[in-house]
Amino acid sequence: MKKTLLLVSLFASVAFVSCKSKTAKGPNGVTYNTPVEYNDYIINKQTGIVKNILVFGETLAPDPKGILEKLPGFATDAEAAINDVKGMPAYDGNTEMRDEAVKLFSFYVDIFKNEYRQMAELSVALDGKPANAEQTEQFNAFVAQVTKKEEPLDKSFQKAQRDFAKKHNMRIYETDIQKQMNNLN
Repeated sequence: MKKTLLLVSLFASVAFVSCKSKTAKGPNGVTYNTPVEYNDYIINKQTGIVKNILVFGETLAPDPKGILEKLPGFATDAEAAINDVKGMPAYDGNTEMRDEAVKLFSFYVDIFKNEYRQMAELSVALDGKPANAEQTEQFNAFVAQVTKKEEPLDKSFQKAQRDFAKKHNMRIYETDIQKQMNNLN
């Protein structure tokens, strides 16, 4: 089931090296006093979505009907994250990280509604029986499609985060959830 999980970039727990504090408050009502707070707000939203992706990967084989029922909620969670992040202001005149996060989170909504749903429906149809060659090929095609669509979005988000960190003299560290995702591959 490792193949069904996305390789996502989760860099958080950003440490100050030497940051100037610039308060920013957006339409979402949240005030960001430091670039670390701004970064972590986005990463915390991403972490919530990735936890749902992990649940999908862990639950698809043993309980495809159950995961099929959870997918609409996962999509709703990701849509809420998009709205929250869209409500963030520019930080020090820059919106690149925020904008790339919105694109990546929109992709997550799409896979919860499409490829993951189709994979779950295929698993439900198998009703516990082994997949035949055609079904295995179809399942693998979904995985390849997700990976192909996700890769450029993930790279763009990673670059935007690295650029943000560099501009604000921050260091980026891998989170525990990223380590968990890396161990699955």
